[in-house]
Amino acid sequence: MAITKKNFEVLKNRTFFSVWSGFLISRLGDGFFTIALGYIVYTKSGSGLAMSSVFVAQMLGTILIGPIAGTYADRTNRRNLMIFTDIIRGILVFLLMILLTFYEVNIPLIISITFVLSAASTFNSTAFHSSVLNMVGQEHIAGATSLLQLTMTTAQIAGPAMAGLVVTTAGGPWALLIDSISYFVSVLTVILVKFSNSYLPADKRKTFTLDLTDGVKWILRQPVVLGVSLFGTSLSLFGAAHTVLIYIISLKVWKVTGFEYSLLEIAWPIGLTIASGLLLLVPKIDRRGLLICGAFVVSGSTYMIASVMADIYTALPFLVVSGILAGGGATLMTILMRQIVPSEFQGRVFGMYGSLSNATWPLGALIGGFLSESMDAVQLAVICGAGLLLTGVFGLLNKPLRLYH
Repeated sequence: MAITKKNFEVLKNRTFFSVWSGFLISRLGDGFFTIALGYIVYTKSGSGLAMSSVFVAQMLGTILIGPIAGTYADRTNRRNLMIFTDIIRGILVFLLMILLTFYEVNIPLIISITFVLSAASTFNSTAFHSSVLNMVGQEHIAGATSLLQLTMTTAQIAGPAMAGLVVTTAGGPWALLIDSISYFVSVLTVILVKFSNSYLPADKRKTFTLDLTDGVKWILRQPVVLGVSLFGTSLSLFGAAHTVLIYIISLKVWKVTGFEYSLLEIAWPIGLTIASGLLLLVPKIDRRGLLICGAFVVSGSTYMIASVMADIYTALPFLVVSGILAGGGATLMTILMRQIVPSEFQGRVFGMYGSLSNATWPLGALIGGFLSESMDAVQLAVICGAGLLLTGVFGLLNKPLRLYH
């Protein structure tokens, strides 16, 4: 039990606890923003295209800005960057609330504000994730990362649910106001504490472009980090395609009800939550590289099995297990990167990793949906599972990754 308690000792770290609290609150606020903005834009404009355009702008802000945000985070004080971007986010969401409450819907303006807001969120997230090592030290990286993954998954479930209740009872603008307040609360949690920043000193900085290029070159020279980056990309690509295809299978083959369809929505998040909780509770984990590869192999297998089940109730256990394995593998990958990537490179590594993962998720969903128009959805879902399985097999061939402890 001593080792189990050690994973929770990170909460005794006043700096981490304060920043983590703000992170949790702002992540819940993100759920309010997504639900409220889509609801208000659609109800006021009556246009599905307008609503989807806003979501695309939000997604592009993350995909395009990631490497830039990562490089900037490695060149500046990350704590100050977190404070500044949270202030920007709070102001922008409040501005959106005013615009959507008292003025006619101006879709181009809303798209522009949403893009800037998403870019600010990317800068903030990159600065935060590249600061965790400085806040907790190598000894508590595993506990901190598992707790953060659990936090993100919980917020992913609770945020939209709470937002839906607020939108229904009080209206969309109130949900946006709550989101705006959440960012200012996050500002206070960071201001209250101080932590070291291992960013590039002025005498070691090159031009912005050269620093960005150095980050890419560093990743390409590190077989473990490169392998993990490709794993994350593969998980997003095949995971997104499989998710879309499972929805199609549930409607065309399993003939699910509305309630049964909602079970699909929570199957993966439940798996991710269980994985994060287990990683907080289990003793010290050795052979992490081998475990990551194995998680992908078995997760791919459960993808394939779930796809050929006769109904949703026999498929659900396999979908939850796939969430546990994929979520556990993803968390272990993040722990691994925080442990072996030098602090002055963490901004660039996490920025590029985030961009790749965020770009391949919508791409996978688009490919899955497009191919399902002319091919059998069950067969395509099995192929996605096989792709994830093969990713794990190729990972086993990456000796430095396979042998990483």
